Amino acid sequence: MIKRLLSRSALRALSLLVCLLLSAVGAAEAEDAAPPAHTKVRVGYSASGSMLYRDADGRYRGYDTIYLYEIARYTGWDYEFVPYTNWSQAIADVAAGRIDILPTVLKTPEREKKMFFSLYPMASTSIAVIARPEDDRYIYGDIGSTDGARVGVREQTADTKAFFNWAAKNGLHFDIANYHDRGDLLAALRAGDIDLAATSYAGEAQKFPAIAEFAPQPMYFIVNPQKPQIAARLDQAMSNILLYNASFVSSLERVAQPDKNRYRVLISEKEKDFIAALPPQRVALIANNAPYSYLRDGKMEGITVRVLEHIAALTGISFTYVPVKDEAEAFALSEKGEIDLIGSMSVSYYRAQEYKLRMTTPYEQDSIALLVRKGHEPERLAVTGGQVQYLREHMPDKDFVTTATAADALSLLEQGHVDGIASDMMTATYYASLLHRGDYELRTLPDLPACIALALPEDANPQLGFLLDRTIQYLVDTKMDEIEQKELNAAPISFTNLFDRLSGAQANALVFLLILAICLLAYFLWMLWHRSRLERRVAVIEREHDSMTASLAWEKKIGHAQQDFFAYMDDNIMDPVRTSLKHLLAMGAADPESPLYEDYLRCGQVQDFLIEVRLLNQLTQGDIALADWQDIPLADTLKRQGSILSMAAARKNIRFTMDFSGIGEEHVLVERRLFLMTLTRIMSYLIKYSPAGGSLLFSGSLSHMGDDPQRCVLWLFFHVPKLIVTPELQQAVSAMRETVQKNPRTIYECMAQAKCQSIDERAMLIRLAILELLIPKIGGEWELSCTKAKGTEVTVDLVLDLAGGA
Repeated sequence: MIKRLLSRSALRALSLLVCLLLSAVGAAEAEDAAPPAHTKVRVGYSASGSMLYRDADGRYRGYDTIYLYEIARYTGWDYEFVPYTNWSQAIADVAAGRIDILPTVLKTPEREKKMFFSLYPMASTSIAVIARPEDDRYIYGDIGSTDGARVGVREQTADTKAFFNWAAKNGLHFDIANYHDRGDLLAALRAGDIDLAATSYAGEAQKFPAIAEFAPQPMYFIVNPQKPQIAARLDQAMSNILLYNASFVSSLERVAQPDKNRYRVLISEKEKDFIAALPPQRVALIANNAPYSYLRDGKMEGITVRVLEHIAALTGISFTYVPVKDEAEAFALSEKGEIDLIGSMSVSYYRAQEYKLRMTTPYEQDSIALLVRKGHEPERLAVTGGQVQYLREHMPDKDFVTTATAADALSLLEQGHVDGIASDMMTATYYASLLHRGDYELRTLPDLPACIALALPEDANPQLGFLLDRTIQYLVDTKMDEIEQKELNAAPISFTNLFDRLSGAQANALVFLLILAICLLAYFLWMLWHRSRLERRVAVIEREHDSMTASLAWEKKIGHAQQDFFAYMDDNIMDPVRTSLKHLLAMGAADPESPLYEDYLRCGQVQDFLIEVRLLNQLTQGDIALADWQDIPLADTLKRQGSILSMAAARKNIRFTMDFSGIGEEHVLVERRLFLMTLTRIMSYLIKYSPAGGSLLFSGSLSHMGDDPQRCVLWLFFHVPKLIVTPELQQAVSAMRETVQKNPRTIYECMAQAKCQSIDERAMLIRLAILELLIPKIGGEWELSCTKAKGTEVTVDLVLDLAGGA
């Protein structure tokens, strides 16, 4: 060790020492450090790459860009991006100190001697030989067909060195064409100047099918060796990101690399022959193991069945299902050779070895969860045999009761024989939906992973295991979230548990709709009585006045009915709700740890919903009048309003983005109260209905009208990619908007005729009706559109006057 240290230059030794000291100090003071000072950092990138690039408007985009700006949250850095057309030159410039940082670099011993590498990888890749999508000369896995091809590489790069090593080991010879930059390399492949390209399989390269993949390895940031302080700050920032946002990298890959898995699962000709000769694989599935597997109408259903169906569609492997009562029966059938696979098994390699099995890549990867009686510290836990040994090692202070199936564990919990059950997250989440919400709670143990996989006999053909592993990994990256969500919702549930699955808002909305239905029935009966009364009066009223008289009486009765209904709501519903809220607040119910917290939330949700209905009534009656229009700074007002809503988005783990680059320092005249009410309602509605973990974009721009320089058009745009509005709701909104322009009070009739099925959709329709009445009051128009590809988009156009002639 001493010789190695002495052999290094004094400058590098001193730099490393400073780096370590800075890292230690930064780690110790990460939580209490003052806001970082802004520092200009020069970042290199490939001018033709897709991990960091400029869009048509000159803005920087891509995986590396998002990662760098996340790092800037902790460091305060300002970036100056430097484009390169030669990747080797970019690496040399880092070593020479001409730029400070370069992302997505493969680590080699030679490079480590010349510059700093980030302590943590920032992405991962493999080296791939890729072809044009339409070139049918080359097929995935058939590397022999590539021998003698003209292959393009980037000169003097680590991925090229790995390619040459791979080619030598496989006895392949190629006609090599060298390129300075990946963009030139891929352009040559598209143009047909080369047959194949060898490069790291990331970014733009993933839009081409891989013929062979090898040398999986991490990619790093490299840092100017003359600036150890930047390396230390970079390592500390990446440490914070990984500590406080464990899913950051996987989420970033899905957002920034949509083409990552476009060509991932392709079956070679040799594998197709293997699959064609493979008999249907017999899969043992536990018959009462929801949500993974269960019998419904004599047919196996569940998450595992969906996974196997996707594998069959991707590979051509066929499966038949063998229902079993528990894992012990599945193990016995496997030992006798009567099945080929076990469909769902907790990953325990010691247990797999005991039963002479081999596990595949897990298709469910989460953590252990406890479903326990609320308010109790669980001492006695029910757990299936597959996890009991693992949990005993990590929770030695608990008493465990072993059961054959998770359903048996649930029975013990319901009967009071145990304090809780321990299982994987999917199972615990499903069983939580079967229990009364007020009596049980779900607790996660993030430090204890729980994985579910397929199991094969140890003498199974390794090629089958490889095909399953590759396909399962593809599903984990692309389909598992969708599969799990659908199957959790579709799993069997008794009618007695239905109301327990409803949220507080949904239950309250259902009660409201029932009350509304009763009122409508009463109104219908009253209308029949009133009609008969009018008919009795026809004889004494002149014929030419019949229509007008009936119409006036009708409107009068409707007005009284609406006034009486909303007076009843204010006096008999709103007041008790407010009283309950005040009482709960006085008892400390606002604290999430309080046992009254759920009652507090439920009362708040009832109040919010009733306020929405009352506002709709005020708008239809014309009770909301316009105030004087005020002079406001437009950009500042939009940012301030967006910042208020961003806190609500953060609580729901929704990434909230604002962009008002299209608005300058203009002041405009608006009806301030209704303008802010409109903004708040649109954003709060989108945040409320957007799934947790999604994103919300709020942007705006201002354009001047050519014929009148004092007038302008404000364009506001809201985009929620993960919010999908059903076709039924879109049709109901369209019908509502057509009728409201003729008579606002027809909104109620439109809602009654809407074909929306869910309570949430009915509530959303009420909120959209408010916007339809509110936005025109401030001189605006709006549109709602939704597609599976883009999610939900709301556009608002307002014609405004500039204030002060500006």
